[in-house]
Amino acid sequence: MSRDTNTRSGRRHLPLRLPLPRRAKALGAMTAVSLVFLTAGVIAPAGAATPSRAPSAAPVTAFDTGDTCKRKPQREDKPQREDKPQREDKGRCKKGRTPAAPIVSAGASVFASTNQTIPTDARTRVLFSTAAYDTDGMFDAASSTLVVRTAGRYLLKGRLLWAYTVTPNAHRELSIGANGAPIAFDTQLATSQVFGFGVSQEVSTIVALNVGDVISLDARQTTGVDATSVTISGGRGALSPQLQTERLAPSP
Repeated sequence: MSRDTNTRSGRRHLPLRLPLPRRAKALGAMTAVSLVFLTAGVIAPAGAATPSRAPSAAPVTAFDTGDTCKRKPQREDKPQREDKPQREDKGRCKKGRTPAAPIVSAGASVFASTNQTIPTDARTRVLFSTAAYDTDGMFDAASSTLVVRTAGRYLLKGRLLWAYTVTPNAHRELSIGANGAPIAFDTQLATSQVFGFGVSQEVSTIVALNVGDVISLDARQTTGVDATSVTISGGRGALSPQLQTERLAPSP
């Protein structure tokens, strides 16, 4: 009779077996762990090629739209949240600002070098012979006028030094004309003279002018006898008679 070497009692031991419920649970846990390692790349099948990293998106080039702001291009793989307010740029850039056009320097000042007779009760063109300055070729010596070469809003000034006979109820007038029509007018009494050499009178206005407009200075008096436009100069040039125009701004 042979002896069973696996047991003293002669009984043959069966191999260790787990109950079915516990064995299923253990196998499931091992399978889950294997899947985790495969997913993380720790365990990879033999001969499988490692996928290369996708190239990053090309940088976005902004077209010149007049915006001087320097902004970072948006990443295509990082969309903005719709519920997140966009941050405003404060004081770091100037949106769509276009430099203002420079104001063209245009102006002239003309004067007379001799006295001129101003008849009674007749509107008379004041005559000018010399330009103190003329930045836009405006002075027309033949007609004693200033011709507008650049449209814009202008300051116009005229000055006359009167020598006249004091007359009761008489007037003296000075006006600036544009294309023959008065656009600025000043009238004063000719019933007294403060200074022995004459009385100064001025007229001025600011007006929009077009290219080709003709500016003149006209005088009129009602003393009944001739009066005189007296020429006088100062330390820096002519004082009277004078016609001056200066462009202040472009046309509105």
